[in-house]
Amino acid sequence: MKLKLEYIFTAILAAAIIMGIIFTRTSTSHLGGNFAIPSTKGEYKLQQDRGKVVILYFGFRYCPDICPTMLSSLAAAYRKLSKQEQEKLSIIFISVDSKRDNITGLKEYIEFFHSDFIAAVTSAEKTKKLANKYGINYIINEPTGNDPNNYTVDHFPNALLLNHFGEISDTIDHGATNKEILDKLKNYIKEIQ
Repeated sequence: MKLKLEYIFTAILAAAIIMGIIFTRTSTSHLGGNFAIPSTKGEYKLQQDRGKVVILYFGFRYCPDICPTMLSSLAAAYRKLSKQEQEKLSIIFISVDSKRDNITGLKEYIEFFHSDFIAAVTSAEKTKKLANKYGINYIINEPTGNDPNNYTVDHFPNALLLNHFGEISDTIDHGATNKEILDKLKNYIKEIQ
């Protein structure tokens, strides 16, 4: 009987821990907040976009597949919005690779997807603080071969969707169809009075 109670207690404890992890990962009320960062269009301040829907996407310019796919999908959906809808949306790409990315390179990169998009980069320390503020984790891997710049970055593949109050409301999942992205953007834009 004592052994059976220990198993039950262990199962309840494990379930409580798992529920805590799930709750922590899905609760975003403690995440986010204002920030300012150097960008391809001058200093970007999140506060200046109050009243707009904002997409924050953390990635890096040398990303071989995830970032270009997400940015292409966002651009395809963005082009299908009316001009009035586009004016209620800002898309911000924040580099997590401050060693290789700079404003000049990011400007060329982001404008390939859409000239309205903004790319930003700052120091490694400030990037880490900003990413943590939004619950974003990434790992800069060790270089391969003799080139110290030949490395990859593992990063969160989804984009954060901030409502017009600047609060994290949703994500845009990597692999979402253009229609799914467009529908989600339109739904959030509609909420703006």
